[in-house]
Formats: sequence, structure tokens, C-alpha cells
Amino acid sequence: MRYRGLFILLPLVVLVAACTTKVTNVQTGRDFDPSVLDGGVVALGGFVASTRLLDDYPVGPDAPPTGDLLAQTEAWAPVLYGAFLAEAPQMNIWPWPTVAAAVTDSTLADGLTVFARGGLLRPDQLDPVARELPGARYLALVRLDGNEVSLHESAGSVTRNQRDHDGRQLHANEGVATITTRRRLTVTLEIYDLQTGLSLWGGTIRHDAKELYNPEDARTDAPDSLRTGDPYIRVTGTSQQGPPFMGVLEAACAAAVKRMQYGDDGS
Repeated sequence: MRYRGLFILLPLVVLVAACTTKVTNVQTGRDFDPSVLDGGVVALGGFVASTRLLDDYPVGPDAPPTGDLLAQTEAWAPVLYGAFLAEAPQMNIWPWPTVAAAVTDSTLADGLTVFARGGLLRPDQLDPVARELPGARYLALVRLDGNEVSLHESAGSVTRNQRDHDGRQLHANEGVATITTRRRLTVTLEIYDLQTGLSLWGGTIRHDAKELYNPEDARTDAPDSLRTGDPYIRVTGTSQQGPPFMGVLEAACAAAVKRMQYGDDGS
């Protein structure tokens, strides 16, 4: 039987087509040298989503600091910890469970709420953290600022009597449909000096990952979201399945830590 003008959906192996990283913004303190971080404990104090990515998030002056931010940190902080272990093994890093056990929820939530809204923490907002973490000199915070999925569909034409890899006959005007999805994550890493209450380094990293899919495998009933606690993390763009969120998040965090250490060349 002939199927003229139809696309044959061949099973495709999902594979990473490309990954790119771009630094969109870097701010450093006066005479910052990343080697100073090697001489003191760096505490991982939070990993939250920007409030711009959350649906129905209360943003008024009376909006309470919610446990959602702590739930996000609980889910994502291990990714940041792994990035520091891989890219900065010489640093003395306190993981999130160590920090959470020493600092009260209200102290953490207040600071994380400011950070989630895009603000830079003031010295008076860092003082309670410094008092409750006397053994730490520095505080690392990360914010997820963007989570975008996009796609590109393509079709390759075939000639008469060509066969696919399963031996089926492909006729003229038939083709093989493929779909490439891209996930772009944007993360901001901020390093504070708990003694001075000032930011030593802040940088925003945008990491793109692409994958090739069979179109049937790429389609989902709902946008690819991540639930940590209660908040819904909005995905900008298509509802197609993109490269796995956690895998791209790991790569973005590693790129941020690497950029913080090595500067422009990232080497």
C-alpha cells in the first residue's frame, strides 16, 4: 500500500545534539579574587525560583515568606553542592542540610524571599544568618530565573524505492519527521561575605541543551513542570517535552561555579 504525502515516524534514539553556555551578567566586589573563598567555609544557603516563574505567588507588602522556598532549596541544593564538589573541590563547602540544621526557618525564609524577588540582600538581612552560622565565612545563593522550552520540527524527503532501517518501503513524497527540542535555563549565583554583609560575586548564566526526539515521544499532555513542595514552576514556550530539567540544571550550576572561579575564559 502506498502512503503518498505522509510522514513516516521512525523510532529515534534520544541524544544530546548540542549544549551552549552564555554569561549574561557578572558583578564582582572590589578586588575580588576567587582564591579567598578557599580560606573559609562557604555555606549553601538557598536555591530558589524567581517569583516570576511561579503562578499565583503573593507579591504584595504583606506577602508571607512561604515554606515553598525552603522546599525548592531542599530539592535543588544537592545540585549546587555537586557543582561545587566537581568544579571547586578545594573549597570547604557546607551542604544545605548542615545549614538548615543551624539556621532557623524564619531567618532563611526572610532572606530567600528577598532573593527570589530579584533583590540583593543587605548587610542587616545577612546579620542573622552570620550569627547562626558562626563557623561559615561565605554564603552562596542561587536563583532559577528562566525555564524555557522550544522546538524545531523538520522533515527529510526520500526517493522512490528507498527503505528505512526496518526494511519498510518508502515512496516518493514521503519523509521522515524529526523534532529537536531545546531547554534554556537561566540561573544566578550570588556569593556573600558574611563578615562584611557584601556581595563578593554575582553572575547570571544561561545554559541551552538540545535533544532529538521521535515526535510521538516528545509530546506531553501538559507542560514539563517541576513541583517542589507546592509551587508550579512555569515553563515559557512550548508544551513539548524538552531535555530533562535536572540534567540541564546541573550543567548550568557547574557553569556558574566554573565562571566564578576562572573569569572570562572559563578555563
